Amino acid sequence: MKNQTLVSIVVPIYKVPEKYLKQCIESCINQTLKDIEIILVDDGSPDRCGEICDDYAKKDNRIKVIHKKNEGLAAARNSGVDACSGETFMFLDGDDYLDFDCCEKTYTTLKEKNVQMVLFNQKLVYSKKTIPSPVCDNEPELFQTNKECRELQARTLSFKGWMATATSKLVYLDFINKYNIRHNVDLKQGVEGYIYNIMQFEYLESAYYMPTPFYNYVYNDESITHVPSLENNILMIRGLEFIDDFGKKHPVIPKFRQNLLNRVIYVAITTAIQGVFNPLSKLAYKEQKNWYDNYLKLPLVKEALSNTNEMDLDKQRRIVVFFIKHKFYIGLKILAIMRRIQLNLR
Repeated sequence: MKNQTLVSIVVPIYKVPEKYLKQCIESCINQTLKDIEIILVDDGSPDRCGEICDDYAKKDNRIKVIHKKNEGLAAARNSGVDACSGETFMFLDGDDYLDFDCCEKTYTTLKEKNVQMVLFNQKLVYSKKTIPSPVCDNEPELFQTNKECRELQARTLSFKGWMATATSKLVYLDFINKYNIRHNVDLKQGVEGYIYNIMQFEYLESAYYMPTPFYNYVYNDESITHVPSLENNILMIRGLEFIDDFGKKHPVIPKFRQNLLNRVIYVAITTAIQGVFNPLSKLAYKEQKNWYDNYLKLPLVKEALSNTNEMDLDKQRRIVVFFIKHKFYIGLKILAIMRRIQLNLR
């Protein structure tokens, strides 16, 4: 145990532009904590990603490269975790990067607070500016029992914060392996982080949240989270249905389901604005309307829309929900165009 690597960083990689991939890998190599391993998972990327990974591995013996057939983000993360030999590990997406003191500060905190997991903040990095994006709130928080950690399950589904992401967390590898916590490969994109975190928090006994933004989430137009995909939009709902079923069978806290319905509303909004009515969508407007009509008939979406009066929606989201309920699709189309313009100006 004395010679065990302290931190493993798992990086799934698929069609990441070179400049982002190199920035990502170098942010790992240059960590102030040197006793780390860097696991680069080339998920069958058809470009130079695998070659770039191999080049870095030749220069740094802390880097392990896994080349595998393309099976999606969830399977790539699982392959990375299976290859970990560190005492602890964290996820890092291939187009994002870490502050250089991330591993040192989070590992030290994990030990000092004597917890199973440390959660930390991130920043949204656009081409022209960077915006803070808290995972929880702005104050440190200690969770000391399994009951308190179940509060994190409900927060995973909340509008506020980035709790649902698989990243921005350092956790003991033994804990993950003890309960065989892995990503659901059948729900490989959309809510894979939601499900993974809810499974973690089901068994977690202690955690500490430090409101320091060590993780840098890079807005990359070519990322799978920003390219409109109707398949992913459906996978999002299927994943939320899975979570709804989970919540009915496990001792979640009371606000778990209300947060779930809130999240369904959020997903319905993003599906409209960033998905089906996105200017990058290849569907004709008539096809977009028909597709979204059918989407709104899904039982969980219908239930969430019928409960919006009980939800904590801001003014902007209430306007979008009004458009959705009244099928004012041209309004959604206009909002989608405005959203695209707004992102391009950042």
